[in-house]
Amino acid sequence: SGLQQRTYAHWVAMNKMTELHVDKKWPSIKTTKGNSLMARHEWFWAIKVSKTPNQHIRRVDVMVRPEEDDDSPLVTLTGFVGQP
Repeated sequence: SGLQQRTYAHWVAMNKMTELHVDKKWPSIKTTKGNSLMARHEWFWAIKVSKTPNQHIRRVDVMVRPEEDDDSPLVTLTGFVGQP
């Protein structure tokens, strides 16, 4: 059950990261929150975009939780987005 939850949470995080890359917009430095449905379960995510030493690259952390009020994410996926 735990492995299955982490797998679904990871898929949600990968989907959000893919959306950022496909969108091809330069992400603002901020934290965005939302929810997604995966495997008949509502997952709660937060996307934190932050600066890097390279002004043309931004760091993106996607954190996914099984419950909205959960303090710690089940999965955190870190990636980078380049300026188009």
